[in-house]
Amino acid sequence: MRRLFTQSVRPFKWSRLSIVFRPGFSRSLHKNWNSVNDFFQYTRGRFVSNEEHELSIRRVKFDMNELARLAADSVGSRECVHIEKFPDGMFNKTFLFTMANGVEVVGKVPNPNAGQPHFTTASEVATMDFVRNVLGTPVPRVLAWSSKAGENSVGAEYIIMEKVTGVQLSHVWHNMGIEDRFEIVKAISGYQRSWSSTSFTKYGSLYYSCDTDYQKECVLVKSDGTHAKEPRFAIGPSTGRDQADHGRVSIDFDRGPWDDAFQYRRAVGLREITSVQSIGDLPRSPLSLYGPDTYYPTRAKKLAALHSYLQLVRYLLPTDKSIMAPFLWHTDLHTENIFVNPERPTEVLGIIDWQSTEVLPLFEHARQPYFLDYDGPSVEGLEPPTLPENISELSPAKQLEAKRLYMSGPLRGRRKRAAPSDGFDEEQTNVLPEPAKKSCSSPEPSQQDILLVKAKNYIKKAKKPRRRFQCYGDTELPIHRRTQKYSEYKSTLRHFREKHLQDRRCHMCDEDLLHDMHLRRHAEEVHRLSTERNYYTKEDTGSDIDTD
Repeated sequence: MRRLFTQSVRPFKWSRLSIVFRPGFSRSLHKNWNSVNDFFQYTRGRFVSNEEHELSIRRVKFDMNELARLAADSVGSRECVHIEKFPDGMFNKTFLFTMANGVEVVGKVPNPNAGQPHFTTASEVATMDFVRNVLGTPVPRVLAWSSKAGENSVGAEYIIMEKVTGVQLSHVWHNMGIEDRFEIVKAISGYQRSWSSTSFTKYGSLYYSCDTDYQKECVLVKSDGTHAKEPRFAIGPSTGRDQADHGRVSIDFDRGPWDDAFQYRRAVGLREITSVQSIGDLPRSPLSLYGPDTYYPTRAKKLAALHSYLQLVRYLLPTDKSIMAPFLWHTDLHTENIFVNPERPTEVLGIIDWQSTEVLPLFEHARQPYFLDYDGPSVEGLEPPTLPENISELSPAKQLEAKRLYMSGPLRGRRKRAAPSDGFDEEQTNVLPEPAKKSCSSPEPSQQDILLVKAKNYIKKAKKPRRRFQCYGDTELPIHRRTQKYSEYKSTLRHFREKHLQDRRCHMCDEDLLHDMHLRRHAEEVHRLSTERNYYTKEDTGSDIDTD
């Protein structure tokens, strides 16, 4: 990430660095909460680049007195006696409200850079409700909210929610043993299993039905394939960060919802084309170095790349429908967003920060949680760490420290087993298979029959069930070798890469194509030719081995 700050940017801690205003901020002694300017400014750090702009998009003015009153009303308290501002996030301001009766609630106000007005807050609230009550994930309950800044007394969008009990995982993670860490991983994986057990039929973001004009009903697809409608919810425009960053909030483009993954990915390309054409100063890549004689991207080069993307996007998408289906996912699982029981740290009590959650193809959510990122000691080279050779001679304390460093280092996974041989030796045909020994009066089996029966027995005796087929395009191998070879999963993949994923050319229009499947699709869509039949003539196998 491009370095914008004079201090390192890490996810904020709810207690560390918090700005606490004590004790004269009770309503009785300090009735005007609006006089505290830090409530409305970005106070976490400084920006070393374009600071005036960065601060302006994180400055929001609203009526804190009204927000405090609404927070008290949400829990039936007569007044709020204390407000604590948590360290600023990049997109929101968050506060802890303490009531006269001791009850605490959390209030959240989005910055101007958080996303589209109304949609960002409305989607976050609906998502929290859905995840909590439909998917069974521990999420704070929303007590009061408004996504219409012009229609409430606060003058800004806001969410008031329960305070999550427990402590952030960051407070205990570094002191947890490997077994306890593994329990946390299993707990989070359990919630992810729940998220992956329910897919949707549309792509975008989740809303209450009454908060969006888009008539994309929320239909859930369970893991058993059954469909269930959720009339309270609807799929509406995406609220992802990519839809808002770098001035995109004010640009008009297709934000969804979309009916399929191709529509979604194509809309991404069109969005970027519109943004490149509309944004005055193109944002610099955070991964590039800029200086004399270095590469500078231009508007023309970006547009050329994006137009090429639009031509290729259909063929870049996975063909596996299970990872193309739309799922709702938390994509920011770092240790500050996970709360655990301080007495039993392996128990997850809450997961926060569901802003900008999207319903997208599962393959776009394919990232390990951030709390699993390597944070151990720095290492040199590619060799895995080892324990000291003289560890038995060390003191118990030093042995413990050596083992701790070893376990926190970049442990390499177990070595992969060598690929097993296919178990079929074509030369070992001197022993007749059982069917050939049944009767001396039977006609002597041919060499091909013997090999075919042996291939069939090999498949039947395999430890795992195997699907078998013959590829009639592979004319270089005899029938029995094709039958046996393509009962192996890896051999099948290797065969298709080598035989069917080579470049092709349409001789009707002289167009270069990527592979056989591309050629078939081209023939059907462009020339209206049927490709249901094989291009190859099926040979008579003369055996009872199934072919697919």
